[in-house]
Amino acid sequence: TVPGAVVLGAATDTAGGVTATFTVRAPAAVGARTVTVTVLGPVDGVATTATATFTVTVAATTLSLSPTTGPKGTSVVVTGTGLTNGAPSVAIGALTLGGAAWNAAGINVVGGNLAASTQTVAAGAAYGANTVVATDAGALTASSTFTVTQPTFSIAPTSGTVGTTLSIAGSGWLPGSAVFLTQNAVVINSLIASASGAISASYTVPSTLYPAGGVGGAVLYTANDGATGNTATTSTFTISAAAITLSTASAAVGSSVTVTGTGFLPLTGVAVTLGGNAMTTTPALPITDAVGSFSAAFTVPGLTGAQTVAATVFGTARTVPLTVTA
Repeated sequence: TVPGAVVLGAATDTAGGVTATFTVRAPAAVGARTVTVTVLGPVDGVATTATATFTVTVAATTLSLSPTTGPKGTSVVVTGTGLTNGAPSVAIGALTLGGAAWNAAGINVVGGNLAASTQTVAAGAAYGANTVVATDAGALTASSTFTVTQPTFSIAPTSGTVGTTLSIAGSGWLPGSAVFLTQNAVVINSLIASASGAISASYTVPSTLYPAGGVGGAVLYTANDGATGNTATTSTFTISAAAITLSTASAAVGSSVTVTGTGFLPLTGVAVTLGGNAMTTTPALPITDAVGSFSAAFTVPGLTGAQTVAATVFGTARTVPLTVTA
């Protein structure tokens, strides 16, 4: 006999030997156990006993995940071995991901094998390595690791003016899922991730984001997939401040000077002055282009000495000095 074991009956052979098979079952304690064999004499019924030591060990358990990495919303097939038989053996919530209950239904164990089940990585899962643990009806545990990956998002360029066209790219999204692009936390577009989880798009920074006074500023862009729970790291686009330059810092009366501007409100008229006097320019009615740039030439009038050239676009003015010589 052995505690926790079932022993099948056996008879001695002609040499007095005996062979018997037993199965160790719960609640056999882990550790060294004494196995006793008792043989009854065929005539007198006298019992003869012999003993040996058998060591009960904890069965090795395994937990397998496929895949082992992915973003939130990934479907993961979970299997295992070495667990306690039961229908179910792993109760609802006894399979955990990062410490949170993962399975909404019990999972059977047959022949020590955990039946394959499909679990979805929840929106609340933490990015990075998460321990997955299955605990069965016999208090045995099996564990593995699932790494929740954060999708990527980027814009190019990362600075410029309103009207700039951005190239948007991303990877690691749940294939086939809807991905929402946001600008300053407002959704501006939605995309469908490719079979490889990639996204791509073009987007023009709107003139409605032009900062008052042309002082420049920052616009925040990111992407998320809604209830699935993935959000990419935010990218910043810096709007350049309005500025003007001259083709020369010194010009003679009667010569031509070109003023160039960038970072102004797009598609808006430009007024140019020298020393406070309105200049006739070429073109006659300069207008900023789609990204707020312009170029206009004027003939220097008879105002010698240190002068100031100003360009004004919808109330935003920028100035530069010009030395006028005779």
